[in-house]
Amino acid sequence: MKRTSRHYAFGSYVIDGLRGVLWEGATAVPLTPRVFDLLVALVEQHGEVLEKDEIIRKVWGDAIVEENNLARHISTLRKALHERPGQRDFIATIPGVGYRFVAEVLELEKLPPDLTHAPLKKAVESPASVAATVVPAPVSSPRRSPWAAAAVVVMLAAAGMTASRWWSSPERPAQRALTELTYGPGLQREPAWSPDGRFLAFASDRNGNSDIWVQNVEDGSANAVTTSPDQESQPDWSPDGQWLVFRSEREGGGLYVIPALGGEPRRVAAFGSRPRWSPKGDQILFSYASPTTGGGLKMFVVDRAGSNPHVIGSEALGDFNTLSAAWHPDGRVSFWGQRERNGGWEFATVSLTTGRADQSAIGDDTRAMFSRDRLELSAFTWAQSARFLYFEGQSKAVRSLWRVAVDPATLAWQGEPERLTTGPGTDGGAAVSRDGNRLAFGVASGRSVVWSFPFDPVAARVTGSGIALTSGDPQERGVDVWMDGQRLVYLASRNDRQEMWERSNDAQPQLLLATTDSTRSPPRWSPDGTRIAYHRRPKPPGSLSDGTVAVFTLGDKHEELLVTPRTGEVVPSDWSSDGRRLLTRCRLRAQDRSGTCIMPVSGSPAEIRLLSSSERLDMMQQRFSPNQRWISFIAVAPGDHSVATIYVMPATGGEWTPITDGASYDDKPRWSPDGRTLYFISNREGRSNVWAQRFDAGVGRPIDPPFRVTSFDQGRQTITPYIEQLTMSVTKSRLVLPMYEATGQIWILDRVDR
Repeated sequence: MKRTSRHYAFGSYVIDGLRGVLWEGATAVPLTPRVFDLLVALVEQHGEVLEKDEIIRKVWGDAIVEENNLARHISTLRKALHERPGQRDFIATIPGVGYRFVAEVLELEKLPPDLTHAPLKKAVESPASVAATVVPAPVSSPRRSPWAAAAVVVMLAAAGMTASRWWSSPERPAQRALTELTYGPGLQREPAWSPDGRFLAFASDRNGNSDIWVQNVEDGSANAVTTSPDQESQPDWSPDGQWLVFRSEREGGGLYVIPALGGEPRRVAAFGSRPRWSPKGDQILFSYASPTTGGGLKMFVVDRAGSNPHVIGSEALGDFNTLSAAWHPDGRVSFWGQRERNGGWEFATVSLTTGRADQSAIGDDTRAMFSRDRLELSAFTWAQSARFLYFEGQSKAVRSLWRVAVDPATLAWQGEPERLTTGPGTDGGAAVSRDGNRLAFGVASGRSVVWSFPFDPVAARVTGSGIALTSGDPQERGVDVWMDGQRLVYLASRNDRQEMWERSNDAQPQLLLATTDSTRSPPRWSPDGTRIAYHRRPKPPGSLSDGTVAVFTLGDKHEELLVTPRTGEVVPSDWSSDGRRLLTRCRLRAQDRSGTCIMPVSGSPAEIRLLSSSERLDMMQQRFSPNQRWISFIAVAPGDHSVATIYVMPATGGEWTPITDGASYDDKPRWSPDGRTLYFISNREGRSNVWAQRFDAGVGRPIDPPFRVTSFDQGRQTITPYIEQLTMSVTKSRLVLPMYEATGQIWILDRVDR
């Protein structure tokens, strides 16, 4: 760690490293050399847990020291710092591990003027609360004996020598300590620090339902703040420490405020996600999007009373597609996202009073990481000092936490993003403590496995237990199941190689192809089960027109490339029942939104016909109805994963008929074999489940309200939350879904500001 000073300040105390003295105000606190060294060792790595063996090694060197000797010195130091029993203003005990100095510490360039030349003799002879630590004068003498005075001088000299050796140690990079806070079953996620740094609030399903919990960081005691049967998540602590705001699915979903120690929740918004208190605590920032808004996420603020929710940033940012936003420490709001006109990544900070948007300069080295390392940054939070940004990010399929150094004055990004975590799990929900030293986050682990359940598609009912069809390899995705419910095809990415596999019943998977020079979209079965269609693009990708549609024949393992327009992107999503046409998601020009097209499988050149498109929304997940009269699809705002609406239109194009209400993410619409029901996956009641909507195939209209089919929201096994792994197939007797079983804990990383 780089050091620019030999002095520290904490509370009412100052450490004079040059002379080896602890000052309380203008009074020197008498400490033995060992106790002084112990204090220095703890303060040097304040906020970090020091194991007992490490402390003994730092303070006693190679001497053999019993553990109870360390405990006695800790007790002496606590008395010197006036810590009363039960109070831990400075030194926290980590049971069975060691100790942590928890007070905020400030490095000083120089001593305060009144201490620079303060006389040590008078200070040492002043009364102290730890007289036992100083060699006393004989009781019978009114003055200190020369031997006692010499002992004091020796102690101070020894302390000075020890401090000198300590201060002169070579510079070294920050050694960050990683501590697990939570244990036990279930998924703990989305931590939020209390303002004093003593507690963490987080979402946990340890009791079978996602509730808001608060845990003492020091002693590990935890209590549930909410006990509703509805799913609750995404807590954030108010700056005064009195309130928690969180997302709840009760009463149709919304944002709620509750006393931090528990009580009756109060709704402040009937919509929205990821609520965050403003630095002053008078407003709450949250995100929301729907197909009617367009352009990605919209950021709202609402006052703490729940009145006047309104959009922010839209006028200042223009065609900006927001991926994430957060409060700047000074009360402005920062936005991270892409420009719609050119797709370039930008970071902007907007004043809510003047409307001015300040752009952050992002260096070329950082932008190069986006393509070279496939780095994708998403949700972020500011350090209180405004010197750092902490991002959730993914690089080469690994989700980690990243730190970006920032110039507080210009908001310019400095250097390249630094990866803070490197574990095999999924790291997310970063929360930085107010002192900037500790980062709390969730580490989730689990696997997505494709399961097949016996199913009655007419009655819309699962009729038995499921069986696993895939291994759960996290690199497997894009599963498509043929109409018999037994054969599936999927993609797998391993290193720089993309593979396509087929599996039937319990037989071993069969490799269909493997390439390193191109990538493929999720494959789609032909009606007769002999061919597979997909979009193929060379690697690295170039322009929008580089890709082409391909058809793979299983019999001879031959890949045929179909002719596509010189411009545009055409991705197969379904086949016509006669196997002669492909229904596709298409974008024929770079400035277009994704629409719906039809193309023939044979013929040269291939003729692409645009059926429908929108200026604001992307059309995806297109499927023919069994009678070929209708096409179902979802419409989403670009870059938004919070809301999707299912529509149906005539197979020749025309008016869109909404099937769902646009208030949640309704995805993967799939027709029942008789065409009278549309099944889809929705998160409208918290966790994702399969829902059904009865449909009049004659007039193309929904019948009655939608209803839920599955109940995967109470157990550990849920439908995968990752959109890139999400799929569904409905056959005459099977329902096929990617199921995810996750566990996760809250961890704390210290010294993240170093």
